[in-house]
Amino acid sequence: MRGRDLTSLGGGDLRFPSTLWSRVVSARDDEEEARRRAMEDLILRYWKPAYAYVRFEWGRDNEAAKDLTQSFFAAFLEKEFLKQVAPEKGRFRSFLKTALANFLRKARRDERRLKRGGGALRIPWEEVGDVRDPGPDPARTAEEAFDRVWRSEIVARGIRELQELLEAGGRRVQWEVFEALVLDETEPSPTREQVAARLGLRLPQLDHHLHAARDQLRRLLKGILVEGLADPRDLDDEWSAVLGTETGR
Repeated sequence: MRGRDLTSLGGGDLRFPSTLWSRVVSARDDEEEARRRAMEDLILRYWKPAYAYVRFEWGRDNEAAKDLTQSFFAAFLEKEFLKQVAPEKGRFRSFLKTALANFLRKARRDERRLKRGGGALRIPWEEVGDVRDPGPDPARTAEEAFDRVWRSEIVARGIRELQELLEAGGRRVQWEVFEALVLDETEPSPTREQVAARLGLRLPQLDHHLHAARDQLRRLLKGILVEGLADPRDLDDEWSAVLGTETGR
């Protein structure tokens, strides 16, 4: 994927409803089930980054890391733990990394108490996708490993949703333009003229489709990122962590 293209995404403002994380931190006792469902949705989105953290920090094999990640989230969903979540917890990502560090410290002290906890989670595993041994990780810390996978998952999800949205809306050509000019990693990269000729477009049409797809992806990424924030006003910081630029709102 060409980072230079993703960092130049355009687009306008987007108004956000309540977020998954804000529903968790603000839920009252009588909304415990709604809080749990929101937390499970967040877990689904953050399972792979958490696994990368555990795999890096725990130093065990792939299956052991998956079991321990599952145990962590089973403990994470316990009612007593959720009651400790305070409204000032602004970013689920930061909160989760702190919780992971604490969990692994305790796990080292008493491995005998670890439970797989697989039956405690209502997670649609087909949506988590394949979890493979990442092999040697270039990250220097477990937090870096977490953030690297988190960024990859955010962008990959945004691109999947973009393709689904454009194709469902009868804008297949817009997706093909974006795919050819942003996602194509062949060398040498196809030129604008080559893509336009292949798709039967004039260059102004091609540029319009590319701009529209970038704009839509930007909106999708904003929506994905804001799910892990208690306050959408923190979006600029999360956006910068993913793409290294401001949202341009």
